Amino acid sequence: MKTKLFYLSLLLIFCVGSIVLGQTFPENTIKADNCLPGKFYPRIYDDGRVIFQLLAPEANEVLADIVGTKFPMLKDENGLWSVTTDPIVEGFHYYAFIIDGARVSDPSTYTYFGASAVMSGIDIPAPDMKFYSDQNVPHGEVRARYYYSDIRKAIRRCFVYTPPNYDQNVNKKYPVLYLQHGWGEDETGWSTQGKMNFILDNLLSEGKIEPFIVVMDNGDISGLPFNVVNWDSAQSVTSTGKNKVEFQDLIIREIIPMIETNYRTIPDREHRAMAGLSWGGLQTFEIVFNNMDKFAYLGAFSGALRLRENVDITELYGGLLKHPEEINEKMKLIWMGTGTEEGNWSQSFRDKLTEMGVKNIIFYESENTAHEWLTWRRCLKEFAPMLFK
Repeated sequence: MKTKLFYLSLLLIFCVGSIVLGQTFPENTIKADNCLPGKFYPRIYDDGRVIFQLLAPEANEVLADIVGTKFPMLKDENGLWSVTTDPIVEGFHYYAFIIDGARVSDPSTYTYFGASAVMSGIDIPAPDMKFYSDQNVPHGEVRARYYYSDIRKAIRRCFVYTPPNYDQNVNKKYPVLYLQHGWGEDETGWSTQGKMNFILDNLLSEGKIEPFIVVMDNGDISGLPFNVVNWDSAQSVTSTGKNKVEFQDLIIREIIPMIETNYRTIPDREHRAMAGLSWGGLQTFEIVFNNMDKFAYLGAFSGALRLRENVDITELYGGLLKHPEEINEKMKLIWMGTGTEEGNWSQSFRDKLTEMGVKNIIFYESENTAHEWLTWRRCLKEFAPMLFK
C-alpha cells in the first residue's frame, strides 16, 4: 500500500510539474520581478513591451492602464484576457486593470501603496539597473518600528534601515539619514518601490559610502489625490497645508528623539541628514531650513518647489534667505536632483536660491526620466556618497 501511495505521489508531482514545465512563453521575454509565486505574467520583452493577462470569464471589457495609456485586451475561449503593449519606458510604473469600468489590481503580482491607493506596479529593466538590484553582497536590514505619538495621539510606524553588521558591531555608532516619500505614498515607498536598501548595500560593498542608518516615516501626505491640492491658496512655496507645522514637530520633537533613544546614533547635526522626493523634498527644505541646528545635509529629489509670483521668497523659512551667509556657513551639503523629462521646478528653485546668495548647491539630472522612481533611485545613488564626509 505504501509503495502504491509513493508511486501515486510521484505521478502527481510529475503531472503538476509537467503543467509548469510544459508552458511555453514568447521569446525574448522575462516575467516581472514582482510576480507572485507560481505566476508567469506580466512578461516583459527586451524592447520594453509588456504582455498582460487576466482571467475574467464574465467580463465584457478589460483594459490595461499603464503610463497614462489604456490598452484594450482581447478574450479567448477560456475567458483569459491578453494584450501586448507598446514599448514602456524603463523604470517603475504603477498600473491597473479596468474591468467593465472598475479599476482593480493585478491578482498575479505583489502590490504597492501609491497615488493614495493600493496599486499594481511593474519594473521595466533599465540599462543601469544593477545599482538597485539585489546583489551577492552583505545586506543591511529594514526594520518596522512602532511608537506612540503624543502629537498625533496614535501609534505610528516608521521603517529603519540598519547597515550590514549593525547587530555585530555593538560599540559602533552611526550617522542618520531621514528619508521621506512623496505625495500619495507612505513610509513603505523607499524600501519597496525605491529599493533603497539594495542601493545602499551595493554602494557599501563598493566602498563608495560610509555606513549610516536610514529612517523612513510617514509624512502625512498620503491621504488625498494630488489633483486636489490648491496650489494658489497655499500659504507659501513651501506649504504642506494644515499638516505643515505638525509634521515638522513630529520630526523634531518625537521621531529624532525616538530614533536616538533606540538606535546607536551619533546625535549631532554633523551626523544628521534629511532628504525627500517630490512633496517630501518640499518638506525637507521646510524642516531643514527651519532647523539648521539639527541638520547639516539636505537632499531634494524632484522637489515640489514650485515658485509663485505672489510669494516673497525672502519671507520663507522665517526670513532665513535674507541671511544666506548663515546657510553657507552651516550647511555641509545642499543637493538637488531631477529627471530631464519632468519640467524645471527644481532648476528654477535652485536658480532662485543661487540668486539669493546660497552657494555650492550640487545639482543632478537623471537622463530620460520623469517624475518617477527611477529618477529617485538614481538621485539616492548620487546623493548618498556625499553624506557624512
